[in-house]
Amino acid sequence: MRKSVVVDILLGLVFLVLVAFTYFQNYKYNDNSKDWLNHDYSLGLLKSTSTNTVLMTEGGDNQVFGLAYFQMVEFKRPDVVCYDQKGNVFKRIYGDLRYLPGFNLQLRMDIVDYNIINGKEPFYKSELGTKGEPTFEDYTLKGQITKKNVFMTWTGKELWKYGDYYYKKYGMMYRVSDAKYFIVDKLKEFNSLPVSYLSSRYKSILVPNLSAQKVFEVIRVMEYDRYVSIVSNKVVANPSKVFSYNPPSGKLLFIDLLKDTIYSQASKGGGFDLDFGSLNLIISKVKDRVDQNFGRVFSSVLSELQREGYILVRGDRVYFVKDYDHPNGLDTLDYYKFYKNRWKETPVSLWWDYLTREIAASYNYGLAQYYIDRINEYTSVTNILEPEPRKEITEKIREYINLIPDHIEESAKYGYDMAPILHNGGMLYYQLSRYYSGGGNVEEAKRYLLKAMELMKRAIDTDMFAFYAFVRYSIFAVEYVNNFASPEEEGKYLDEVKLLMDMAIKNMSYRKEYKDITKTREYQDFNSIKNAVDRIKSVPKSDILSLEVQIESTQDSEAKANLYLSLADKYFARFAGIDVNMLNKGKAAFEKFVAFKKVKDAQFYRIVINFYRMMGDMNNMYKYAVEGLKNTKDNYLYFAVGFAADNLGRQIEALDNYSKFIDTSSNLKNSQEYNFALRRISEIKKYLGR
Repeated sequence: MRKSVVVDILLGLVFLVLVAFTYFQNYKYNDNSKDWLNHDYSLGLLKSTSTNTVLMTEGGDNQVFGLAYFQMVEFKRPDVVCYDQKGNVFKRIYGDLRYLPGFNLQLRMDIVDYNIINGKEPFYKSELGTKGEPTFEDYTLKGQITKKNVFMTWTGKELWKYGDYYYKKYGMMYRVSDAKYFIVDKLKEFNSLPVSYLSSRYKSILVPNLSAQKVFEVIRVMEYDRYVSIVSNKVVANPSKVFSYNPPSGKLLFIDLLKDTIYSQASKGGGFDLDFGSLNLIISKVKDRVDQNFGRVFSSVLSELQREGYILVRGDRVYFVKDYDHPNGLDTLDYYKFYKNRWKETPVSLWWDYLTREIAASYNYGLAQYYIDRINEYTSVTNILEPEPRKEITEKIREYINLIPDHIEESAKYGYDMAPILHNGGMLYYQLSRYYSGGGNVEEAKRYLLKAMELMKRAIDTDMFAFYAFVRYSIFAVEYVNNFASPEEEGKYLDEVKLLMDMAIKNMSYRKEYKDITKTREYQDFNSIKNAVDRIKSVPKSDILSLEVQIESTQDSEAKANLYLSLADKYFARFAGIDVNMLNKGKAAFEKFVAFKKVKDAQFYRIVINFYRMMGDMNNMYKYAVEGLKNTKDNYLYFAVGFAADNLGRQIEALDNYSKFIDTSSNLKNSQEYNFALRRISEIKKYLGR
């Protein structure tokens, strides 16, 4: 055999050995035969729904493509109609977004979502182009009209816009459920609750914190439906299409009440101006109408649930009797036992692709967040529970508090290269820190705050453009400095925060989408944090400790009051718009100032009134403004009484005091308060019909 042939054979054998060695050495890292995660996740989503369902997803690849596979390839669950927000795979429920101006997107979503949730399917002129305006038809099943159940993978939609609904969690899914079953859910957890507590919680579900922007969005929907027209910046009612508020028994239908109020205002005197004053007037009228109607609605709901055998009302408490039907007979946590978690059995799962690992990370994050939410609610109701349920809830808190860290760590383990996952885990650790802080466990509060900071740092290291993580780490560091750091080490953390803010600003300059970074919200946030750090540095912790010692040794009441006022100022400086603990300590010190102060002159009342105004405490502002009017001759206090009464809903009293302020304060004609009082006098008179 020739020498060259032998060499070739030897080289071939060496090559084969190297290939075999590489194969066997790396096989375990590339063996994806047990990677069923996308399969199990998508099948779990389908199994979490009831029959005859609309399933709306945010549009994530690991949701949409798995669902598409099961429906389009394996033909599973034909009774489920799947939608994704952008319509890239499933039906484009909002039409072709290429032909929809950006300012009309929210309007289109409000109209389509309202109809889907209330049983109507959207159709467009061309399914391929999906141009033009949608039309809506009843959903059908086997040729019969039917109202579909609506399930979502997230809770991003404002359900008050669509009726009396709430999000009921079923494992990884959320069902858009009749709000009345919220009461059954709460009673199932706690056995019995006071009527007043249930009423307050039920109202918080049905009635949003309304803003001028939200009112404007509803006006646009009414314009689309031709109930009103917007002409020369005025909202005018269409007399040929009247809107009326006629809710069925047991329903508030806040959206209809708001629309009826808008239509009523638009029908008067040629309509109303589209400005903040008019929109805020509508908000005031809606609040009044809610107060007039809610008690009747809530009583009807309790009566209906009692007739159906779900609850029992006895005096001022409501008791659980039986549960309602759930999809697959499973409630929230039952589903997590129902899902397959086969990734835990696979040694190479940490090397799977990003989107696959994201499922495992989000699964664990979702469970940890659920446990945190339950603990927060359990803590808030413990004092109003009966003895036996209180004991059970206390045990659940102990159980859940021990489960949360493991799920956070598991989430971070699979999301090691995902800034959003690491950030979310840090937020959960922060909530744990707050829980322990509220219970007086300083060591655990400190430990979990440091863990929160660690995950935020990892998020920053993973993505240097994750500006939300920069901001959160800085907030956590400020809280650590204020509450746990020694005077000697606080400088280290504060300097690090400023360095991170400068780094974030520098990173922004590399992004092409920022034409002028100084005009962005992120840039303003970074500079606000830097300014906050400077304010904290200007009040060293050692100064506060020294002042506290002086207070303890001072006997004179007036001197002690002034020291407490100085201490409050220092706490507020270290609050810096970030640390709520410093804000609360500042409030406590200020209240000590009020308690110890003996000389209560006009200056004292102005300090106290402006403090409570800044804090948004209208009851105390009103109390001291009225007291100040009796004890001093300061005309400014007429404005203070009027402002507080106005915010407390006492419009007639507010009008009276605003008017007295204007009549007695001609020397303040160019002041902010004077102009505000004039404007509110005009708006209140309009509201009262004077």
